[in-house]
Amino acid sequence: MPQALKLSYDKPAEAWHEGLPLGNGRVGAMLVGDRIELNEDGFWSGDGNKGVPDGVEGVAAEAAELVRRGEFHAADQLITRLQGPSTQAYQPAGAFTAIHTGGGGEHRELDLRDGVATTVRGRVRQEAFASVAYGVIAIRWSAEEPFDLDLGFEWPHEGGSSAADYDELSFTGHAPADVHKEGGGSDYSTVEGVRRLGLNAQLRCDGDLAPAEGGHRFTGCREVEVFLALHSDFDESAALDRAQSDARRAAANGWKALLADHLASHRAVMDRVGLDLPQGTAGDSTAERLRRRASGEPDEGSRSSRSSSAATSSPRPRAPARRPRTSRASGTARSGRRGTATTPPTSTSR
Repeated sequence: MPQALKLSYDKPAEAWHEGLPLGNGRVGAMLVGDRIELNEDGFWSGDGNKGVPDGVEGVAAEAAELVRRGEFHAADQLITRLQGPSTQAYQPAGAFTAIHTGGGGEHRELDLRDGVATTVRGRVRQEAFASVAYGVIAIRWSAEEPFDLDLGFEWPHEGGSSAADYDELSFTGHAPADVHKEGGGSDYSTVEGVRRLGLNAQLRCDGDLAPAEGGHRFTGCREVEVFLALHSDFDESAALDRAQSDARRAAANGWKALLADHLASHRAVMDRVGLDLPQGTAGDSTAERLRRRASGEPDEGSRSSRSSSAATSSPRPRAPARRPRTSRASGTARSGRRGTATTPPTSTSR
């Protein structure tokens, strides 16, 4: 595996954008410290009102005239009057926290060819990827000696309901009706026409597992596996049913089968294009190579890593967007075009 297609770091992420992003084009995750930030591409705020605002007759023609005169910024500002009340925001879909014994120094790595994020803390190894075929985020912790792990779920919105069974966690919640509330803040006063989220996590281990406050506790394990599915819908039951179906199907097939399928499909995409550039110093972390590059020192291999990172989002074509918007989170940026399903725990406008 060429080192140029791996991003590696020898210390924990100090900010959200320094995390390791994963996504399959519909669901995504950002691995930051002991947190796994989640999102789903249909989970937006708003009450479903897509009506055209009153008093906008002639706005399109006026904006076109501004474009012809080269006044692009003015045209952009004017055309926003057509967006109406449906202009809302992409929402974070919660986060899992995973705290385990046997920790220590941390090494993180994102393999761009494989689409697999690996974090080693002390003697415990964490691996994660986003499966296209099964529609889940799959996560595995492993070690040669037994360890304990506390897995919790945090919801950033008001309300929500969770149910913890012996080997699974289910959650339902809804987005805010409006994120442009007068005076600031978000409006959760109604759920009519609001998007719901259904989440299901199937939990497997070779030790003991039991529900605990805020999640589950694994004890005496050498292997812990989580198969996590999310779906959004206007029907809460439908969203949860689809999430449960995906997660249970993935768990039934197991980690090895999912990983083998994921590697084959992801490599098929990544191997379609090759880029040969001089390599950086062997063994240097990505952070060190970027520092060297910023100071003006040569490291042509870092260009290869950056040019390849765009392919980690999804090995399948994206369908045309069906909802009007101006921006959303993409990759490691906090705003951008609708694409990769990863976003920080803050809203971005659309």
